[in-house]
Amino acid sequence: MHHGTTPAVPPPCALIIAERTRNVRQLLHRELSRDGYTTACFANGPDLCQELETSHAPRVILLDPDLPGLADDGVLKRLRQAAQGSILLVHSFGAQTFAPLADMPQTPVKRTGDIEALRAALKDALSTSASKAT
Repeated sequence: MHHGTTPAVPPPCALIIAERTRNVRQLLHRELSRDGYTTACFANGPDLCQELETSHAPRVILLDPDLPGLADDGVLKRLRQAAQGSILLVHSFGAQTFAPLADMPQTPVKRTGDIEALRAALKDALSTSASKAT
């Protein structure tokens, strides 16, 4: 039985999961889809950029800063441009922002393996974004 929390903003908020580790991607997709998010998963920077460039729906990006391809200046430039207007959550062990995108609003989320902590951070980011929009 699932005891997850309800997202602060229901779909059509798309959740983009950009994660290098397949098992983590699958876990996040499964758990957050159950919460009602429309999710899409990407394992590298170029594929993430391609998705962001073709879809302009409201979205949250859960970004692994060690995602393959993000060290490439061209990919970072594409990501910076394509992610404008998105909510960017940086999912890292040190709960740090992603320095190459320091000019963009970001929320650090500590990578602990605790899905409930991630849900809470996601809910908080969506609530903050919704309050700024009103």
